[in-house]
Amino acid sequence: MIRSLLWPLFLVALPFLLYWGYLTFATHMRADHGGSWNEAPFIWLLGAGVALMLTGLFVFGEKGSSEPGSVYVPAHTEDGELIPGKMLPPAGEK
Repeated sequence: MIRSLLWPLFLVALPFLLYWGYLTFATHMRADHGGSWNEAPFIWLLGAGVALMLTGLFVFGEKGSSEPGSVYVPAHTEDGELIPGKMLPPAGEK
């Protein structure tokens, strides 16, 4: 559950992290070391982050989905062993 919350937040933060890396690298390469977050294009960074988040949600949502009519069997224990939850194919299919 926590992974499903942290992944979109990471995707939104990714452009900011890349920009921070760029600023760090660029200021060390320049003689005046004048890079600053005051000049950061926050609207563009936030837009890129939201676009990455929506793309990630769509891709991972499609990748993790199952067939319509599938049945979820929740996690349970058998003979003291934890059996993870799983999706069973629709009735009548193997």
